[in-house]
Amino acid sequence: MPVTSIIVPFFNQINYLEQCLTSALAQTLEDIEVILVNDGSTEDPSSIVSRINDQRIKLINQSNAGVAAARNTAIDASQGEFLAFLDADDWWAPTMIETLVDALRERPQHGLAYCDITHVDSKGKVADGYSVAESRAQLNGNILPSLLVGGYFPPGAVLARTSAVKQIGGFDITLGGCCDWDLWIRLVVAGYDTIFCAQRLAFYRLHDQSMSKNQLHMRQTAIATLAKSMSSHPTQMAEASQALIESSAALWSSNNEAATEIRNCHKMISELRSYIDHLIEGKGWLEHQWQLHVAAVNEKEKLIVELKAQMEKALIATRATNRQTILDSGLFDADFYLNRYPDVAAAGVDPLQHYVECGGQEGRRGHPLFDPTWYWTQFPEAQANGVHPLVHYWTVGKLQGASTKDPAEQ
Repeated sequence: MPVTSIIVPFFNQINYLEQCLTSALAQTLEDIEVILVNDGSTEDPSSIVSRINDQRIKLINQSNAGVAAARNTAIDASQGEFLAFLDADDWWAPTMIETLVDALRERPQHGLAYCDITHVDSKGKVADGYSVAESRAQLNGNILPSLLVGGYFPPGAVLARTSAVKQIGGFDITLGGCCDWDLWIRLVVAGYDTIFCAQRLAFYRLHDQSMSKNQLHMRQTAIATLAKSMSSHPTQMAEASQALIESSAALWSSNNEAATEIRNCHKMISELRSYIDHLIEGKGWLEHQWQLHVAAVNEKEKLIVELKAQMEKALIATRATNRQTILDSGLFDADFYLNRYPDVAAAGVDPLQHYVECGGQEGRRGHPLFDPTWYWTQFPEAQANGVHPLVHYWTVGKLQGASTKDPAEQ
């Protein structure tokens, strides 16, 4: 005996049937049977069944009697412990049956397990973000109240115990497109709890030929389903309705509190907008100040560049003047300088230029008769100002009678 019987009603969905059957046969739980009921279709599924060539498929042909009757025919012929319902235009992920069978075997008191679904279009591409988990108020246990208000899950998402379905009499053939909804209601009313598995294991196709697209039919059968349930199970339906009323009252209360919170939020938003306006004004002022600062910095840098150029020119001019003054003094001997300072000779530079630019300030002697180190003892302030010692002597010190070297050397 197979573990699961997969019920596939077929009526003019030949373009999708092979994908449907292939997904059923590819289940990781392989101990299954697939009962395909051809409900008087003008399209013949036998060629696809022959091409697939799997002994687990059982094809039953009958005159057209509707989807509920086709499912009941398959249920009567089934041998599995569990029933799974897969419409011919839908398909499953490979772990669909194994996941839901495990869920029910772990919970003997439960009669129905179901999973989340993915809506796909006629080409099999994801159509929207619909999720059973996000659409139902209650997912597990006694879900009768939530069954009355929506959160639809199709037959392809469901696995039920065969004994439970046969106990309540299968699908109601008078309820057309809502016969599955009626079956879930009757299972719950009969005392069977449900378990939800969050994985998206079923793919539900949306296309123009789908029965669910006939809004008038779906509305009429929905009303008939509720009327039947209220008549057949008045107490349970009254209790479920009361639960909905209480949850609605609680929702109204919470909504009222939420409305107060929303008003408070609007007030806070208004205050924040005012604060943001002030911040924007402050930002504009800061940006203006920053522009002024940048302009001032640019102007300052421009002046610095100009001053550096002027100082460079002045330095060049000063060095030229100093060079001439030193030459005029007669107190610089190039040969003496090079012999006294081999590093200058090794560098290969002009000895006079070296003496003008740095040698004098370093205290080097350019002539036997002038000792800059001794000279600076007489004019320390000139040394501190970076004046060339020989230039200072020739233009200032000489006039003041300063000596050019230590008298002890005389």
